[in-house]
Amino acid sequence: MKKIIDGLILLVSFAGSIFGILSLLTIIGVAEIVPFYKTFEHILLGYVIVVVSMATGIMSFNLFAGRRQNPAKNILSIGVTTYSTILTIPLFLTFVLCLVEKFGVKFSGFIDGFVAPIYDDLVSIFKPEWAQYLIFIGGIIMGIIFLAVPIIMCVKTVKSKK
Repeated sequence: MKKIIDGLILLVSFAGSIFGILSLLTIIGVAEIVPFYKTFEHILLGYVIVVVSMATGIMSFNLFAGRRQNPAKNILSIGVTTYSTILTIPLFLTFVLCLVEKFGVKFSGFIDGFVAPIYDDLVSIFKPEWAQYLIFIGGIIMGIIFLAVPIIMCVKTVKSKK
């Protein structure tokens, strides 16, 4: 029974991660793999789907890793934490850059191409200026939490028990 449960957890993990990555590639325009994103009025909805699916994949894999014995448990925990951190840094930086843009700084090149659609969408959804600041600051806080919690959990997992 343990093998079946582990297999299901791993299946959910891979499905969530793969769907999230394919969705992200579609949203940022690298490839048109998941075409229904073009029907969304707001690009933000696509990013919410990416965050939810990737979080599901990462948390499921974290659960799978926690069910292993050492040293596999430690190796898998460090691996999924590294993966999670690499994926979360752009989320965190996007909200930081949106807040910076809200203060009047204009970007160009790659940064503008990445941040402007998200910034414009958030500003069009949240009309009052106080709501925009709240969303940008809330996103920064969410990014910090999404970065800190997996790292703290990984440290607790791999830390030797005395």
